[in-house]
Amino acid sequence: RDGVLHYDGANWRVYNKQNGLPDDAITDVLVTSAGIVWVATMDSGVVRFDGESWVRYTTEDGLAGNNTTVLAATADGAIWVGTKYGGISRFDGASWISYTDQFSLATDYITAILETSDGVLWVGTTRCLYRFDGTEWVTFNSEDMGFTIRGEHQAVRDLCLSSDGALWVAVYEHGV
Repeated sequence: RDGVLHYDGANWRVYNKQNGLPDDAITDVLVTSAGIVWVATMDSGVVRFDGESWVRYTTEDGLAGNNTTVLAATADGAIWVGTKYGGISRFDGASWISYTDQFSLATDYITAILETSDGVLWVGTTRCLYRFDGTEWVTFNSEDMGFTIRGEHQAVRDLCLSSDGALWVAVYEHGV
């Protein structure tokens, strides 16, 4: 709950409510290949920083929820924002598209987002894993992945790709 810290190799700088952030409780940070910094906040949506000014996006702008959990940038330049109890949103640089339980998502608590080299988006949640090809959402329940969820909010924790393109899924209490 102290904001975001930036280290330039010699000095530390703190960004918080006192100098531009709408919330000091930060859940994720993303820096795009263009050097734009995105900050996910616990209760105030997401914030974009271009090095000089902050721009805030909330549900009023089309974001799925203001309690944001995870950020990802995809090859097409879009920013994906996962939320807690809101779903997932995609920002194309001009507008937001949000996907929630109305789009067949079994849970709206997003824990991880990853794009593979073929442009497929993988989305981890507290209940299951999704594969989104840009048109269709495919659900992988814990049984599909070979384990049983032992309690609420205990499914996918993180996603990554190995050098050979294989998907690795970190699962709460079950390993990878």
